[in-house]
Amino acid sequence: MKNENSNKYNNDRELEVHRNSWFCVRNRDGYFTLEYDQPQNVVLPVIDDKYILLIKSIRPIINDIPWELPAGGSESNESCAQALQRELAEETGIIISDIDRFIELPPLSEMPGRMPQLLNVYSIELTMKEYDSRGAYDSNEVRGVEIFTFPEIARMIGSNDIYLAPVNAILSRYLLSRFDLF
Repeated sequence: MKNENSNKYNNDRELEVHRNSWFCVRNRDGYFTLEYDQPQNVVLPVIDDKYILLIKSIRPIINDIPWELPAGGSESNESCAQALQRELAEETGIIISDIDRFIELPPLSEMPGRMPQLLNVYSIELTMKEYDSRGAYDSNEVRGVEIFTFPEIARMIGSNDIYLAPVNAILSRYLLSRFDLF
């Protein structure tokens, strides 16, 4: 016997409204959702246990170049850590050969009312030597790569210089746990 409440959004009540190579929009019984086809991932690069690396990411949709963490979707047959290894190189010029250096953290929900997938969050410990010896980054996506001390990050969050919700959540969670504030 089928449990009527087991899946309110079963396939016969879902309608794909739009699809492109990155995501689809579905009407789930009157609730429109944005659903990525591949896992979405973000990495928190911490340098010498003193600095956090941020990128200035070009975002024409919001007409801004906000501070962000390196991030991106997994490609076919690519694990989340492999995707972040690639994204870190593309967006910062830092090449990491040991995939095991990417440490999985608890995931986040970006928009629980519109995006049913969770954002995969990882961290990586880097050295100042790795940062200083970084190569070129993709200037079509990124305007700059900089590092900030923990107090600078906290001030940037407080002054709204860092205003993207997932970035704020990841940085705040890290700083709160780092300084035993919860």
